[in-house]
Amino acid sequence: MTYRARKLLFLFSILAFLTLSGPLLLYTFGYRLSLSNFDIHKTGGVFIHTNPPGTDLAIGEVKQTTSYLTGNAFIQNLRPAPYTIRVSRKSYQSWEKTVDVEAQTVTELFPVLMPATPIITVLKTASSTGMRASPNASLLILYDTKKAKHIYELFDPNLHKTLPFADALSQSLIASVPPDAVWNWNASETGALIETSDNWIRLTRQDNVIRVRSLYRQTPLAHIVSKKPRLLAEDPRNVDSYFFLDGTNFARWNTKTNVAQQLLQSIGGFLVGDTYLILWDMQSGAPQITTFDATQPRPYATSSFPIITESKMREIGSYLLLASKDKTWLLSNSGKNPSQLSTNSSNLQNILHTDAYVLWWDNHTISIHWIVPEQQLPSFQKSQQETLYESNETIQNVMPYPEEHYLIIQEENTIYTLELDGRGGTRNKHILYKGNKPSFFAPPHKKILYVYDNGSLLAIELP
Repeated sequence: MTYRARKLLFLFSILAFLTLSGPLLLYTFGYRLSLSNFDIHKTGGVFIHTNPPGTDLAIGEVKQTTSYLTGNAFIQNLRPAPYTIRVSRKSYQSWEKTVDVEAQTVTELFPVLMPATPIITVLKTASSTGMRASPNASLLILYDTKKAKHIYELFDPNLHKTLPFADALSQSLIASVPPDAVWNWNASETGALIETSDNWIRLTRQDNVIRVRSLYRQTPLAHIVSKKPRLLAEDPRNVDSYFFLDGTNFARWNTKTNVAQQLLQSIGGFLVGDTYLILWDMQSGAPQITTFDATQPRPYATSSFPIITESKMREIGSYLLLASKDKTWLLSNSGKNPSQLSTNSSNLQNILHTDAYVLWWDNHTISIHWIVPEQQLPSFQKSQQETLYESNETIQNVMPYPEEHYLIIQEENTIYTLELDGRGGTRNKHILYKGNKPSFFAPPHKKILYVYDNGSLLAIELP
């Protein structure tokens, strides 16, 4: 081949490459050619993961079925525009949402379909008025209110049996606990400290027997402090030792020696960690981390704070949830300014959290504050804090849906699922259970819903 021929071949190759690479690059960047009017336009796509898998979906003119194995589907080459997406499956309640598909962007959706008729198992029958549970539902606690006395039954759903009380004293003490008492469980759920209006009560589970004992009334501690301690918590190093707060005096008490040792003064609240204490120091107006002997203090955070005289604290990862008499804050140990939650309630019972968000509610409103970094927010979430839901009915209870971006809520006598994704101005809300006067609990890592209603303790399977 002559030099001239090789040169022409080289130039032709370059021209062919440029001719072919242009459309390829346009395709790569999301551009498509419309054969109907021969225009080139940008496109976007939708990725959808459905639970359960194998659902029918419709996006505009496109109809498809998600994978029967993974529940995934990817629809591409969509012109930028609002699309109404419908997901359905036989024997399930349908799901629908309108989202904006943007150019060169994949919109993600994760719908969870609720069965039209859920699978319900009756665990037991009981003549109770309500139910509560330990944090991971190793114990379901049924209670029946009769005047000043309360009858409790502690049921283990894994063993499928009611655990007996150790003695008559245990039964007598638990009968003094009102249904709205605060129960603080240890990590293994083998024990709880129960706070009533005039007493602290210790409940322990050993060899599947429940033992209940008073920690203040009719004990030597009542002779040491004149009023019930405002806060009390176990010392992790010694099962017979407790930290307590008498006014603003922080002390430790040993139940065997009956000796109370004052550790610090001017303390507005405290929290016991695995290897440390967090103390609200009223003099510095900030929380301090110390040893279990309340020594070697260092600031939990450097942020300035309003004057707080009384506080209750809960640790959530790298955050501290701090509730005073009328305000609640979220304080980061990374130096960020504290965030005030939009609630005037200091009731931590109505404040829940996951690793991703803090959730709180009152009779008619549910709000959320995301604690993950902005770059880790779900694709549907645009703000750190917002009002999720407002209802004309009375909200009885709210809990996170296990391992999904959904909530389980109860309004009056009906339990629903409510999605966190508010795109399109709507959140899908579907019925899970409707009864007489139900109460429910959803364990955080188990796809099951426990419901007590009309004399029956139920287990409802969740998708």
